[in-house]
Amino acid sequence: MKRILLLILALLLFASPAWGMREIGYDDPIHPQIGAMGGLESETSAYFAAHPTMTPAEVAALDLEIKGIKAGTPLTLSSLTLNLSLVSGAYFITRASIDLNRYSGISGVQYSVAATGVPLTTAVFSGAITAGTVETLDVDLVDAWTNLGAYPFETFTPGTGSAITQAVNSTGAAIANKTVSSVAGALYKLAVEIIKASGTPPKYSWGNAANMGTPNLPDVTGVLVTGSYYATTPAIYAAPGIVALSAVDFSMPSHSLKKVLTPDATGILAAALTNGGIAPNSATFVVTVSKP
Repeated sequence: MKRILLLILALLLFASPAWGMREIGYDDPIHPQIGAMGGLESETSAYFAAHPTMTPAEVAALDLEIKGIKAGTPLTLSSLTLNLSLVSGAYFITRASIDLNRYSGISGVQYSVAATGVPLTTAVFSGAITAGTVETLDVDLVDAWTNLGAYPFETFTPGTGSAITQAVNSTGAAIANKTVSSVAGALYKLAVEIIKASGTPPKYSWGNAANMGTPNLPDVTGVLVTGSYYATTPAIYAAPGIVALSAVDFSMPSHSLKKVLTPDATGILAAALTNGGIAPNSATFVVTVSKP
């Protein structure tokens, strides 16, 4: 009899949450917010398992969002910053200011993206949705610059690859560029380092102001400054260039221009896209997550 009682006691101990793995659910005393809701959606549980540092309040809030989406109530997220790839086989959202992949496990989910203030130009990412993991990049498009004959820098000393050891322009305009092959709708990343010795730093130009037509590169004299820019090409552009519109003496220790191939962990990859003509390089966006 005594042995039987000991056996029962041992079974009770190992069945206790203090001894075994605790699964968050309806009767979990550590997460009363979740318990009051009647348990987690499977998508919430999966996301929480991958992000175990979430607080109970964060888990509960996510679960309410997922419950609403699955019940047919769209979730609207406003004033987001993000980047888009609109190329067949690479329809994705990346670098989002809110983690969008937390909803990617919902069967049939879709993401409708509109530029803030332009609601009629919407891109809908649908089909099979998978979560982003890490940004990957293609090969560098620019392996060397050409000092343009019609608008040359008076001094132009190339460095290794697309680096520039020194470029000097004293008056008027000067351009160094490179003919490349780009893909319309693809997302590109520019990473550049520049040291300005004097004058006004050049512009980086590729396409137009909605593309890689960034403002002046960082204007700090005598100091190495690094900048990164992302833009989606609305059309095919041939020749990125370094454009000086006034006197300048500068060097560019490093430069790369690469297509982004996969989304980072804030984004999602979609199998299908319906593009209503979205302005992909807008400052902010509205994203609606729904299950039609």
